[in-house]
Amino acid sequence: EDDAIVATLAFDNQTGVSIYTMKFSGAQSDDWGEDILGEFAPLEDGEIITFHDKFVYHADNVLWDLKIADENDNAIEFREMDLSVAADPQNISIVLTYDAESDSFTATVQ
Repeated sequence: EDDAIVATLAFDNQTGVSIYTMKFSGAQSDDWGEDILGEFAPLEDGEIITFHDKFVYHADNVLWDLKIADENDNAIEFREMDLSVAADPQNISIVLTYDAESDSFTATVQ
């Protein structure tokens, strides 16, 4: 049985910094894979990049990892983000934010 879900995936950069590379892979994978920003880099603060109907995942594989980096290759990793919490499983948005008070970055699945 094929339980593949084809989704539109958006990343909303609200971090205050420009993102130059972005890698997104299944949490069970040992490989980050390709930079998904590619020619669209950098993703400036306040910008959203949307991949329309290009993201495929399975209902039994909803944990994903994200790695972002700035122009100096300072990287931040978000591990085991649960895509099943998205309001619409075919339209997933991941909002990236930075909190100066706690000096921490957050990725929120919506």
